[in-house]
Amino acid sequence: MARLFTALLFCLFLGSCLTDESADIIIIDIETFEDITEEYPYSDVLPSGQDSYWQLNRTFGEEAETLFTNGTLCAGTFQDSATCVSEFQDLDIPLTGFAISCLPAGCYHYIKTNNVNFNRILNTPNEVSSFLGGISSPGEALLLSFVNGYYFSVDDKAAGAIKEVDNGYELLVLALVSDCQPVQINRSHLRVNQNSTIKFLGVEIISEDEDASI
Repeated sequence: MARLFTALLFCLFLGSCLTDESADIIIIDIETFEDITEEYPYSDVLPSGQDSYWQLNRTFGEEAETLFTNGTLCAGTFQDSATCVSEFQDLDIPLTGFAISCLPAGCYHYIKTNNVNFNRILNTPNEVSSFLGGISSPGEALLLSFVNGYYFSVDDKAAGAIKEVDNGYELLVLALVSDCQPVQINRSHLRVNQNSTIKFLGVEIISEDEDASI
């Protein structure tokens, strides 16, 4: 299974547990969905603004790892290109982010964007939603679900799948909903609409361990 990405609250690091008791059986034809074939399937993401470059980063707080990039950094800059690149690379790592994972130690994700000489940090679901503007591609739908706490596996429809529907996309994705006894993973059926709203269509428990904690 691909690297586990979860959207846990920071209170996990204080010893509390995230739980979600709701679970309704998902009744769908999984064969109508398409496999997700890339770990970071975001090459078709088109920012709503003027950003010419963006990158998805993961950090433990001290250092950041770049997981995905798209576009041209410092395109059309009116200052020295090396200076522009250096200013982008020197952006401070935010103190918080989305898609917290790497439990029990904990890491989180954020996005950096560049528009000529203007750089931004996006570290909340609302900021990423504004960055996307609307949903017009599979990658945008998957990115929006990711920043809202869902993850998927590659080439495994039971743990990650997508299909286009009228005015959006339907997804089959996973979420860690309890990290203390029991450790529980749910599969969710979501609809990601073109206006960037997410509709919850169904959920089922696919893994539950009464004796484990993370």
